[in-house]
Amino acid sequence: MDKVTMRDVGLNFEGVSGACQSLDIALRDIYKSQAIKMSGDASADLAELLHIIKAVDRESAEVAYQASKARNLIRAITQSKLTIVGKTMSHWLEKDRYWIDIIERYGNPFDFSKTPEYRLKSINKIIEKSGDSSPKMNGLQLCGKALIVINVAVSSWQIGTGIDKIRSGDTGMGAVDVAEGSVNTILTIGTMIATKKGYITTAGGGWASTGAGLVAMAALGWAAVEARRAVRGQTPLGLEAHRMHQHNIHKGWQQMIYGKDFLTRLQGRSRFEISIAADMIAWPIAWLQTAGQMK
Repeated sequence: MDKVTMRDVGLNFEGVSGACQSLDIALRDIYKSQAIKMSGDASADLAELLHIIKAVDRESAEVAYQASKARNLIRAITQSKLTIVGKTMSHWLEKDRYWIDIIERYGNPFDFSKTPEYRLKSINKIIEKSGDSSPKMNGLQLCGKALIVINVAVSSWQIGTGIDKIRSGDTGMGAVDVAEGSVNTILTIGTMIATKKGYITTAGGGWASTGAGLVAMAALGWAAVEARRAVRGQTPLGLEAHRMHQHNIHKGWQQMIYGKDFLTRLQGRSRFEISIAADMIAWPIAWLQTAGQMK
């Protein structure tokens, strides 16, 4: 069997990972800007209210309460649009801010046993914090942006090596590298720009278009793998996968039946069942790639 290297599959899916990462980062940036704007609007509303009423009453406290609720709502809407990885990280790092926790930390603006000065300070602090993100999430956002820079740099390097290959006469492999590196770069940068501009939506039915786009990116990566293998004169990847799974099915069956101890037989059964499940995907691809004439 022809060896499938990490070089074959690693760079090919940079566009997918880069696009997913860019999508999450862009959505979090939008969330932060919305939260900051909401906090600013709440401060302006409070100032107007105090100018009219000249007292720190229940309505003033309500402004802080509504700002806190709005922050949680914006966060929840943003989380619903993130990718699976982004959503998991967001749930872990960016928690809901429950009102009971907020008043314990910043004071209760509805506690009229306190002085007006105390309650106004509490209201202002709650409004201010409703526009802030957690330090952990800010750190994750910064790391994510750094990884995007690295992703684009690696894709640019791939384009450069592709050009060198073309110049040295390896036209086929060079063309694949240039095309793939270009697509990966465009997907990574383009996804972030398109999301911030509102051209990409992931709410509701928007997930269908996003999912279709990610499948298309994966298909481009697969196509690049197959193009490289074709230039090298290697067999199609689908056929290689089918042959590998058939080998593992045979070996797993032998291990499951003739294993010397329980653990060996258990490992054989696991190998046998996993290989059968994987081959259910690989076999149709291999059949299509060989026009139904597999050997």
